[in-house]
Amino acid sequence: MRFGLFLLIVVVLLTGACQVRAGDLFSLTASSNTTTVNAGGSSLINLVDHLSNNTQQFTPLQNQAFSANLNYAGISRAVQFQQSFDTDGNRVINVQVPSVGLNKTFSAANGSLSSQIENYLKKDGLAELTAFQNVVDRSSPAGVVDGNPLAATALLEDAGYQEFALHKSPFELDGTRLTTDGGHVDSRYWFDAGVLDAGGISGQYVDLTLATEIHFTDIIGLSFTTPLRFETLKSADIFMGGEIIGLPINVIPATGGHFSWQVTPAIQGGAVGSQDLVSGGLMFGGQINSSLSYNTHGFTFTLADNAGYDRGANLDISGYHFDTHVNQWIFKNGLQVSKSWGNFFIDASGSWTDFANAAYVDGYFSPEVGLGLKFGPDQNCGLRVGFEGNYGNNYNTNGGNVMLYFKS
Repeated sequence: MRFGLFLLIVVVLLTGACQVRAGDLFSLTASSNTTTVNAGGSSLINLVDHLSNNTQQFTPLQNQAFSANLNYAGISRAVQFQQSFDTDGNRVINVQVPSVGLNKTFSAANGSLSSQIENYLKKDGLAELTAFQNVVDRSSPAGVVDGNPLAATALLEDAGYQEFALHKSPFELDGTRLTTDGGHVDSRYWFDAGVLDAGGISGQYVDLTLATEIHFTDIIGLSFTTPLRFETLKSADIFMGGEIIGLPINVIPATGGHFSWQVTPAIQGGAVGSQDLVSGGLMFGGQINSSLSYNTHGFTFTLADNAGYDRGANLDISGYHFDTHVNQWIFKNGLQVSKSWGNFFIDASGSWTDFANAAYVDGYFSPEVGLGLKFGPDQNCGLRVGFEGNYGNNYNTNGGNVMLYFKS
Protein backbone atom coordinates (compact mmCIF):
# COMPACT_ATOMS: atom_id res chain seq x y z
CA MET A 1 0.00 0.00 0.00
CA ARG A 2 2.62 2.51 1.05
CA PHE A 3 4.90 1.41 -1.77
CA GLY A 4 2.14 2.29 -4.22
CA LEU A 5 1.86 5.80 -2.80
CA PHE A 6 5.62 6.16 -2.97
CA LEU A 7 5.67 4.93 -6.58
CA LEU A 8 3.01 7.39 -7.70
CA ILE A 9 4.71 10.43 -6.16
CA VAL A 10 8.08 9.37 -7.54
CA VAL A 11 6.72 9.03 -11.08
CA VAL A 12 4.70 12.21 -10.74
CA LEU A 13 7.98 13.92 -10.00
CA LEU A 14 10.00 12.03 -12.58
CA THR A 15 10.03 15.34 -14.33
CA GLY A 16 9.62 17.99 -11.69
CA ALA A 17 9.74 21.77 -10.87
CA CYS A 18 10.45 25.48 -10.83
CA GLN A 19 12.19 28.39 -9.11
CA VAL A 20 14.79 27.34 -6.59
CA ARG A 21 15.53 29.04 -3.32
CA ALA A 22 18.83 29.09 -1.51
CA GLY A 23 17.82 26.34 0.94
CA ASP A 24 17.20 22.64 0.36
CA LEU A 25 16.42 21.41 -3.12
CA PHE A 26 13.26 19.80 -1.77
CA SER A 27 11.04 20.69 1.17
CA LEU A 28 7.95 18.89 2.41
CA THR A 29 5.39 20.20 4.91
CA ALA A 30 2.79 17.81 6.29
CA SER A 31 0.04 18.82 8.73
CA SER A 32 -2.65 16.98 10.66
CA ASN A 33 -5.15 18.55 13.07
CA THR A 34 -2.58 18.48 15.85
CA THR A 35 0.83 18.14 14.26
CA THR A 36 2.90 19.94 11.61
CA VAL A 37 6.13 18.48 10.29
CA ASN A 38 8.67 20.27 8.05
CA ALA A 39 11.48 18.38 6.35
CA GLY A 40 13.96 19.12 3.60
CA GLY A 41 16.89 17.62 1.74
CA SER A 42 18.54 16.91 -1.58
CA SER A 43 17.09 13.44 -2.09
CA LEU A 44 13.47 13.37 -3.20
CA ILE A 45 13.30 9.60 -2.84
CA ASN A 46 14.24 9.73 0.83
CA LEU A 47 11.72 12.46 1.62
CA VAL A 48 8.85 10.69 -0.15
CA ASP A 49 9.78 7.35 1.38
CA HIS A 50 9.73 8.83 4.89
CA LEU A 51 6.40 10.56 4.26
CA SER A 52 4.65 7.54 2.74
CA ASN A 53 5.86 5.27 5.53
CA ASN A 54 5.36 7.86 8.31
CA THR A 55 8.95 7.38 9.44
CA GLN A 56 11.87 9.61 10.43
CA GLN A 57 10.63 13.21 10.73
CA PHE A 58 7.07 12.11 9.85
CA THR A 59 6.69 9.54 12.64
CA PRO A 60 4.35 11.86 14.63
CA LEU A 61 1.81 11.58 11.77
CA GLN A 62 1.33 7.82 11.98
CA ASN A 63 -2.33 6.71 11.63
CA GLN A 64 -3.53 10.28 11.15
CA ALA A 65 -5.28 12.07 8.36
CA PHE A 66 -3.02 14.81 7.01
CA SER A 67 -2.25 16.98 4.03
CA ALA A 68 1.22 17.58 2.62
CA ASN A 69 2.74 20.02 0.14
CA LEU A 70 5.97 19.27 -1.67
CA ASN A 71 8.24 22.05 -2.93
CA TYR A 72 10.36 20.62 -5.73
CA ALA A 73 13.35 22.89 -6.28
CA GLY A 74 11.51 25.74 -4.63
CA ILE A 75 8.15 25.86 -6.41
CA SER A 76 5.44 26.17 -3.82
CA ARG A 77 2.92 23.33 -3.70
CA ALA A 78 4.34 21.55 -6.74
CA VAL A 79 2.63 18.37 -5.55
CA GLN A 80 -0.23 18.30 -3.07
CA PHE A 81 -1.02 15.15 -1.16
CA GLN A 82 -3.81 14.18 1.23
CA GLN A 83 -4.23 11.07 3.30
CA SER A 84 -7.60 10.32 4.88
CA PHE A 85 -9.78 7.41 5.99
CA ASP A 86 -13.35 6.64 4.94
CA THR A 87 -16.14 5.60 7.32
CA ASP A 88 -15.03 1.96 7.10
CA GLY A 89 -11.48 2.85 8.01
CA ASN A 90 -10.08 2.38 4.51
CA ARG A 91 -7.12 4.51 3.64
CA VAL A 92 -7.77 7.11 0.91
CA ILE A 93 -5.02 8.86 -1.04
CA ASN A 94 -5.44 11.98 -3.16
CA VAL A 95 -2.58 13.35 -5.26
CA GLN A 96 -2.71 16.64 -7.17
CA VAL A 97 -0.17 18.24 -9.50
CA PRO A 98 -1.61 21.69 -10.37
CA SER A 99 0.81 22.47 -13.19
CA VAL A 100 -0.47 19.53 -15.28
CA GLY A 101 -4.04 19.45 -13.93
CA LEU A 102 -3.65 16.05 -12.29
CA ASN A 103 -6.16 15.18 -9.53
CA LYS A 104 -6.40 11.50 -8.72
CA THR A 105 -7.89 9.65 -5.75
CA PHE A 106 -7.27 6.05 -4.71
CA SER A 107 -9.11 4.09 -2.02
CA ALA A 108 -8.18 0.87 -0.26
CA ALA A 109 -11.88 -0.07 -0.50
CA ASN A 110 -11.25 -0.85 -4.18
CA GLY A 111 -8.37 -3.20 -3.51
CA SER A 112 -4.66 -2.85 -3.12
CA LEU A 113 -3.61 0.79 -3.36
CA SER A 114 -0.28 -0.17 -4.89
CA SER A 115 -2.03 -2.22 -7.62
CA GLN A 116 -4.43 0.64 -8.39
CA ILE A 117 -1.63 3.12 -8.70
CA GLU A 118 0.50 0.78 -10.81
CA ASN A 119 -2.38 0.11 -13.22
CA TYR A 120 -3.18 3.81 -13.44
CA LEU A 121 0.40 4.67 -14.27
CA LYS A 122 0.62 2.02 -16.98
CA LYS A 123 -2.69 2.95 -18.65
CA ASP A 124 -3.19 6.70 -18.26
CA GLY A 125 -1.05 8.29 -15.62
CA LEU A 126 2.29 8.78 -17.33
CA ALA A 127 0.64 10.33 -20.38
CA GLU A 128 -0.75 13.03 -18.08
CA LEU A 129 2.51 13.57 -16.25
CA THR A 130 5.30 13.58 -18.82
CA ALA A 131 4.64 17.20 -19.84
CA PHE A 132 5.84 18.15 -16.34
CA GLN A 133 9.45 17.75 -17.53
CA ASN A 134 9.06 20.93 -19.57
CA VAL A 135 8.17 22.83 -16.42
CA VAL A 136 11.58 22.00 -15.01
CA ASP A 137 13.58 22.82 -18.10
CA ARG A 138 12.00 26.17 -18.83
CA SER A 139 11.55 27.36 -15.24
CA SER A 140 14.23 25.91 -12.99
CA PRO A 141 18.01 25.67 -12.70
CA ALA A 142 17.38 22.10 -11.53
CA GLY A 143 16.45 21.05 -15.07
CA VAL A 144 18.73 18.22 -16.15
CA VAL A 145 17.46 17.59 -19.68
CA ASP A 146 17.33 21.07 -21.23
CA GLY A 147 17.29 24.80 -20.58
CA ASN A 148 20.61 25.69 -18.90
CA PRO A 149 24.37 25.55 -19.61
CA LEU A 150 24.86 22.22 -17.81
CA ALA A 151 21.78 20.41 -19.15
CA ALA A 152 22.12 17.35 -21.37
CA THR A 153 21.17 19.17 -24.60
CA ALA A 154 23.84 21.80 -23.91
CA LEU A 155 26.42 19.08 -23.20
CA LEU A 156 25.96 17.62 -26.69
CA GLU A 157 26.11 20.99 -28.46
CA ASP A 158 29.13 22.14 -26.43
CA ALA A 159 31.10 18.99 -27.23
CA GLY A 160 30.53 19.37 -30.97
CA TYR A 161 31.18 23.12 -30.90
CA GLN A 162 34.47 22.70 -29.03
CA GLU A 163 35.81 19.99 -31.32
CA PHE A 164 34.56 21.06 -34.73
CA ALA A 165 34.18 24.84 -34.51
CA LEU A 166 36.05 26.68 -31.76
CA HIS A 167 38.98 24.32 -31.16
CA LYS A 168 38.98 22.55 -34.49
CA SER A 169 40.79 19.23 -34.33
CA PRO A 170 43.63 19.31 -35.10
CA PHE A 171 44.52 22.87 -34.10
CA GLU A 172 45.40 25.32 -36.83
CA LEU A 173 47.93 27.94 -35.89
CA ASP A 174 49.57 30.26 -38.40
CA GLY A 175 47.98 28.29 -41.24
CA THR A 176 49.58 24.97 -40.36
CA ARG A 177 47.97 21.64 -39.57
CA LEU A 178 49.15 18.08 -39.29
CA THR A 179 49.21 15.99 -42.44
CA THR A 180 45.95 14.20 -43.16
CA ASP A 181 46.86 11.49 -45.60
CA GLY A 182 44.57 8.45 -45.43
CA GLY A 183 44.59 6.24 -42.36
CA HIS A 184 45.79 8.79 -39.81
CA VAL A 185 43.83 9.15 -36.60
CA ASP A 186 43.62 12.15 -34.28
CA SER A 187 42.68 11.54 -30.66
CA ARG A 188 41.61 14.05 -28.04
CA TYR A 189 41.05 13.75 -24.29
CA TRP A 190 39.37 16.72 -22.66
CA PHE A 191 38.87 17.06 -18.90
CA ASP A 192 36.74 19.88 -17.40
CA ALA A 193 35.83 20.67 -13.80
CA GLY A 194 34.21 23.63 -12.14
CA VAL A 195 31.58 25.10 -9.85
CA LEU A 196 28.16 26.59 -10.48
CA ASP A 197 25.88 29.08 -8.79
CA ALA A 198 22.29 29.01 -10.03
CA GLY A 199 19.44 30.75 -8.29
CA GLY A 200 21.26 30.44 -4.97
CA ILE A 201 21.99 26.75 -5.52
CA SER A 202 25.65 25.79 -5.51
CA GLY A 203 27.10 22.77 -7.24
CA GLN A 204 30.04 21.20 -9.01
CA TYR A 205 30.61 19.41 -12.29
CA VAL A 206 33.25 17.16 -13.82
CA ASP A 207 33.37 16.41 -17.55
CA LEU A 208 35.36 13.91 -19.58
CA THR A 209 35.21 14.05 -23.38
CA LEU A 210 36.83 11.40 -25.57
CA ALA A 211 37.16 12.07 -29.29
CA THR A 212 38.63 10.21 -32.25
CA GLU A 213 38.86 11.55 -35.79
CA ILE A 214 39.76 9.28 -38.70
CA HIS A 215 41.12 10.98 -41.84
CA PHE A 216 40.23 9.35 -45.15
CA THR A 217 41.74 12.14 -47.25
CA ASP A 218 42.84 15.75 -46.84
CA ILE A 219 39.22 16.73 -47.41
CA ILE A 220 37.01 14.40 -45.40
CA GLY A 221 37.07 12.34 -42.22
CA LEU A 222 34.88 10.59 -39.67
CA SER A 223 34.76 11.47 -35.97
CA PHE A 224 33.38 9.87 -32.81
CA THR A 225 32.96 12.06 -29.73
CA THR A 226 31.78 10.86 -26.31
CA PRO A 227 31.00 13.58 -23.73
CA LEU A 228 30.34 12.47 -20.14
CA ARG A 229 29.36 14.57 -17.12
CA PHE A 230 28.90 14.12 -13.39
CA GLU A 231 27.19 17.05 -11.68
CA THR A 232 25.95 17.83 -8.20
CA LEU A 233 23.32 20.34 -7.13
CA LYS A 234 23.61 20.74 -3.39
CA SER A 235 24.20 17.02 -2.71
CA ALA A 236 21.94 15.68 -5.48
CA ASP A 237 23.88 13.63 -8.04
CA ILE A 238 23.28 13.89 -11.81
CA PHE A 239 24.78 11.69 -14.52
CA MET A 240 24.66 12.34 -18.26
CA GLY A 241 26.44 11.39 -21.44
CA GLY A 242 26.09 10.99 -25.16
CA GLU A 243 27.66 10.19 -28.51
CA ILE A 244 28.29 12.47 -31.50
CA ILE A 245 29.21 11.08 -34.92
CA GLY A 246 30.53 13.76 -37.25
CA LEU A 247 31.74 14.09 -40.82
CA PRO A 248 34.43 16.83 -40.91
CA ILE A 249 34.73 18.33 -44.40
CA ASN A 250 37.61 20.68 -45.24
CA VAL A 251 35.99 23.05 -47.70
CA ILE A 252 39.18 25.13 -47.71
CA PRO A 253 42.03 22.98 -46.33
CA ALA A 254 44.75 24.64 -44.25
CA THR A 255 47.81 24.30 -46.47
CA GLY A 256 49.79 27.34 -45.42
CA GLY A 257 47.45 29.95 -46.91
CA HIS A 258 45.57 32.65 -45.09
CA PHE A 259 42.12 31.05 -45.06
CA SER A 260 40.79 27.65 -44.00
CA TRP A 261 37.23 26.47 -43.56
CA GLN A 262 35.84 23.27 -42.10
CA VAL A 263 32.16 22.30 -42.03
CA THR A 264 31.04 19.34 -39.92
CA PRO A 265 27.53 17.86 -39.94
CA ALA A 266 26.87 15.38 -37.15
CA ILE A 267 24.21 13.18 -35.57
CA GLN A 268 23.92 12.75 -31.82
CA GLY A 269 22.12 11.08 -28.96
CA GLY A 270 22.25 11.41 -25.20
CA ALA A 271 20.80 10.37 -21.87
CA VAL A 272 20.59 11.93 -18.43
CA GLY A 273 19.31 10.72 -15.08
CA SER A 274 19.26 11.60 -11.42
CA GLN A 275 17.90 9.35 -8.72
CA ASP A 276 17.98 12.19 -6.19
CA LEU A 277 16.04 14.57 -8.44
CA VAL A 278 13.88 11.71 -9.79
CA SER A 279 14.34 13.16 -13.25
CA GLY A 280 15.90 12.22 -16.55
CA GLY A 281 15.38 11.57 -20.21
CA LEU A 282 16.63 10.45 -23.58
CA MET A 283 17.19 12.62 -26.65
CA PHE A 284 18.50 12.44 -30.18
CA GLY A 285 19.21 14.99 -32.90
CA GLY A 286 21.91 16.55 -34.99
CA GLN A 287 24.15 19.57 -35.36
CA ILE A 288 26.24 21.36 -37.93
CA ASN A 289 29.43 23.27 -37.17
CA SER A 290 31.41 25.80 -39.17
CA SER A 291 35.00 26.86 -38.41
CA LEU A 292 36.35 29.64 -40.63
CA SER A 293 39.93 30.72 -39.85
CA TYR A 294 42.19 33.50 -41.09
CA ASN A 295 45.93 33.22 -40.41
CA THR A 296 48.45 36.07 -40.51
CA HIS A 297 51.79 36.84 -38.79
CA GLY A 298 51.45 34.08 -36.21
CA PHE A 299 47.84 34.96 -35.37
CA THR A 300 44.80 32.82 -36.14
CA PHE A 301 41.33 34.35 -36.06
CA THR A 302 38.52 31.79 -35.99
CA LEU A 303 34.84 32.43 -36.52
CA ALA A 304 33.00 29.50 -34.92
CA ASP A 305 29.33 28.69 -35.47
CA ASN A 306 27.07 25.84 -34.37
CA ALA A 307 23.40 25.01 -34.86
CA GLY A 308 21.93 21.95 -33.18
CA TYR A 309 18.55 20.33 -32.64
CA ASP A 310 17.47 17.81 -30.00
CA ARG A 311 14.21 15.94 -29.68
CA GLY A 312 13.04 13.73 -26.84
CA ALA A 313 12.93 9.97 -27.21
CA ASN A 314 10.50 7.46 -25.71
CA LEU A 315 11.45 4.79 -23.21
CA ASP A 316 9.54 1.66 -22.12
CA ILE A 317 10.53 -0.08 -18.90
CA SER A 318 8.55 -2.97 -17.35
CA GLY A 319 5.27 -1.84 -18.88
CA TYR A 320 5.76 1.85 -18.09
CA HIS A 321 6.01 4.30 -20.98
CA PHE A 322 8.08 7.46 -20.50
CA ASP A 323 8.28 10.37 -22.93
CA THR A 324 11.04 12.98 -22.89
CA HIS A 325 9.40 16.25 -23.92
CA VAL A 326 12.32 18.02 -25.59
CA ASN A 327 12.06 20.04 -28.76
CA GLN A 328 15.00 22.44 -28.70
CA TRP A 329 17.18 24.36 -31.13
CA ILE A 330 20.49 25.64 -29.78
CA PHE A 331 22.71 28.15 -31.58
CA LYS A 332 26.31 28.95 -30.65
CA ASN A 333 28.46 31.68 -32.20
CA GLY A 334 31.95 32.73 -31.18
CA LEU A 335 35.25 34.28 -32.11
CA GLN A 336 38.70 33.01 -31.09
CA VAL A 337 42.11 34.63 -31.42
CA SER A 338 45.24 32.44 -31.18
CA LYS A 339 48.92 33.32 -31.20
CA SER A 340 51.83 30.93 -31.57
CA TRP A 341 55.52 31.26 -30.68
CA GLY A 342 57.34 28.17 -31.84
CA ASN A 343 56.00 25.30 -29.76
CA PHE A 344 53.90 27.53 -27.48
CA PHE A 345 50.50 29.06 -28.14
CA ILE A 346 47.78 30.99 -26.35
CA ASP A 347 44.15 31.47 -27.27
CA ALA A 348 41.24 33.57 -26.07
CA SER A 349 37.62 33.39 -27.16
CA GLY A 350 34.10 34.49 -26.43
CA SER A 351 30.94 32.62 -27.44
CA TRP A 352 27.22 33.26 -27.15
CA THR A 353 24.68 30.46 -26.79
CA ASP A 354 20.98 30.87 -27.46
CA PHE A 355 18.16 28.44 -26.65
CA ALA A 356 15.60 29.09 -29.38
CA ASN A 357 12.66 27.63 -27.46
CA ALA A 358 11.61 28.22 -23.85
CA ALA A 359 14.43 27.69 -21.36
CA TYR A 360 15.40 28.73 -17.85
CA VAL A 361 18.48 30.46 -19.30
CA ASP A 362 17.52 31.95 -22.65
CA GLY A 363 21.14 32.75 -23.54
CA TYR A 364 24.58 32.91 -21.96
CA PHE A 365 28.10 34.17 -22.64
CA SER A 366 31.10 31.81 -22.46
CA PRO A 367 34.63 33.26 -22.29
CA GLU A 368 37.69 31.00 -22.56
CA VAL A 369 41.45 31.49 -22.36
CA GLY A 370 44.11 28.82 -22.80
CA LEU A 371 47.84 28.20 -22.87
CA GLY A 372 49.36 25.27 -24.74
CA LEU A 373 52.46 23.43 -25.86
CA LYS A 374 52.89 21.56 -29.15
CA PHE A 375 55.25 18.60 -29.36
CA GLY A 376 55.94 15.42 -31.28
CA PRO A 377 56.77 14.89 -34.98
CA ASP A 378 55.80 18.01 -36.94
CA GLN A 379 54.27 19.35 -33.69
CA ASN A 380 51.28 17.11 -34.27
CA CYS A 381 50.61 16.56 -30.56
CA GLY A 382 49.81 19.04 -27.86
CA LEU A 383 48.67 19.89 -24.34
CA ARG A 384 46.38 22.81 -23.51
CA VAL A 385 45.33 24.15 -20.10
CA GLY A 386 42.56 26.72 -19.90
CA PHE A 387 39.83 28.59 -18.03
CA GLU A 388 36.19 28.62 -19.06
CA GLY A 389 32.96 30.10 -17.77
CA ASN A 390 29.26 30.40 -18.59
CA TYR A 391 27.38 33.51 -17.54
CA GLY A 392 23.63 33.81 -17.94
CA ASN A 393 20.70 35.27 -16.08
CA ASN A 394 20.73 33.72 -12.60
CA TYR A 395 23.11 30.95 -13.73
CA ASN A 396 26.93 31.11 -13.64
CA THR A 397 29.70 28.54 -13.91
CA ASN A 398 33.47 28.87 -13.53
CA GLY A 399 35.96 26.14 -14.26
CA GLY A 400 39.15 24.91 -15.83
CA ASN A 401 40.06 22.33 -18.41
CA VAL A 402 42.98 20.25 -19.62
CA MET A 403 43.13 18.87 -23.15
CA LEU A 404 45.60 16.41 -24.66
CA TYR A 405 45.57 15.73 -28.38
CA PHE A 406 47.82 13.59 -30.54
CA LYS A 407 48.11 11.80 -33.84
CA SER A 408 48.58 8.07 -34.21
